[in-house]
Amino acid sequence: MMLHDSRLNADCIDDLAAMLTRHKLRPVKLATALKDPAYRTPAPYAGGEGIEWLERWSLALDKPLLWDGYRDMPQDIARDYARVDNDQN
Repeated sequence: MMLHDSRLNADCIDDLAAMLTRHKLRPVKLATALKDPAYRTPAPYAGGEGIEWLERWSLALDKPLLWDGYRDMPQDIARDYARVDNDQN
């Protein structure tokens, strides 16, 4: 997992750290993470929309993703995200 410097992540970092600790996950340096063979998979996607790494790998390896199992973001979370993303209180 990579976290970007955002107000939303800053607001949630304590809860996120507790969850990671509960699951015995620990941070690693980016250089260490990038040694994972997954990051040597070609990612030929070029387009106007940013896509997730799972989508990039799916395209590169010609393996479908099972998007039907994913739920849309709940509206209250989407609303809060839009509020903090626009730096509103």
